[in-house]
Amino acid sequence: MPELPEVETVRRTMHDRVVGTRVVDVAFRGFPGVVGELAPETFSSLVRGNRFERIDRRGKRLWLGFEGGAGLFVHLMMTGQLLLVDPGESLVRFEHLRIELDNGWALAYADQRKFGRVRFLSDEQWLAIEERIGPEPLDDEFTDEVLFELTRNRRTPIKAFLLDQRRVAGIGNIYADEALYLARLHPARETGSLSHSETAALRLAIRAVLSEGLERKGPRYRTIETQMATLEPTPPICEFMDAGAPESARSVARSSRAWSSPNGEPPSARSASHWTDARLPVVVLDHQMLLALDGHFFPSRKVREPCLIRAEIGVDIWDARAL
Repeated sequence: MPELPEVETVRRTMHDRVVGTRVVDVAFRGFPGVVGELAPETFSSLVRGNRFERIDRRGKRLWLGFEGGAGLFVHLMMTGQLLLVDPGESLVRFEHLRIELDNGWALAYADQRKFGRVRFLSDEQWLAIEERIGPEPLDDEFTDEVLFELTRNRRTPIKAFLLDQRRVAGIGNIYADEALYLARLHPARETGSLSHSETAALRLAIRAVLSEGLERKGPRYRTIETQMATLEPTPPICEFMDAGAPESARSVARSSRAWSSPNGEPPSARSASHWTDARLPVVVLDHQMLLALDGHFFPSRKVREPCLIRAEIGVDIWDARAL
């Protein structure tokens, strides 16, 4: 799912070529639900002829405001993409909506899973959404004291707290895990138990990982499918660690999305009983094979290198997922 750095990168990419332009045409590509409850004809009539005055971002959401009021609210959700394309360019894969501009460019919205939306909203509707979103973690106003006060008297796990957009804006699974690891905080730690120094360290970690994401225009790493498709040669699959850790470790392993098996089969295709009765997945750190659980590392008996086990970047080492 696109998080703050990815959405901010979209905003910056769009800004100079979109702000000041006028919508000259709107075309739907087979999924009218992309604009929400409005009928395609209604959406087109409301949007056509309007000039974009600004592009703002709040958390993971974009606001393309029109001159004179109203605008387009864009929520990319899991697989949404807002692209700037040449109007003559052929259909983008999974494209559902194209908005042509008077400067020769066009905005194309593509979404494989169709969860995202491009909605026409009034300024009041957008402001109501903004008010429900927490502080921007890269703003100067997001101080140690602000984060400390936000965490007070909360029993929710700190990772769940970071993922709640009402508390802090724009952080998702990837950057929450990266920040918690950098701050040396367990993701299941009760939020209200953090000391002032721990929240200060967490704030610095959040800003560090988000800033790095902005510099790189996205996550530091890619998914395992992308890595395996681009690495030459493909790294061998890691060995499994012998069973022997407590049942709590095995239950964590069953819920892990990291995968590694002798035949390359992901654990989602293997039964829970297989995880309980047989072997545990491992993680790899500097070519050492380890199971990471609750801050403790259990070494494997075998090490093969190079070894790739990353399933999703930034996932917790504490719940047996890859670093």
